[in-house]
Amino acid sequence: MQPVRTSGITVNHYGTYVLRWTETNGTCSYSPADITINFYENPTPASAGTAPIPVCNALTATLAGTAHTYLADGSTHVGSTTAWSVITKPLPEVQ
Repeated sequence: MQPVRTSGITVNHYGTYVLRWTETNGTCSYSPADITINFYENPTPASAGTAPIPVCNALTATLAGTAHTYLADGSTHVGSTTAWSVITKPLPEVQ
């Protein structure tokens, strides 16, 4: 059984890091292996904005959600997506 070498990593910024494990045996073969680790910032708190006033005689409303500002670079993170989802809605009328 081969020994397992463990270590920890602490980074200063969110993002993608490539780490290399290298094994050498004296002057013999050089055997590297790379691993990619993505450190993602938790996107909270998101803001759904204020609720629109009641809508009369229309079936549309404007939604104004605000995405989280990431510490990584002060903008929307490349791997981040935002979307509105319907959580509840009225049931269709039974005819």
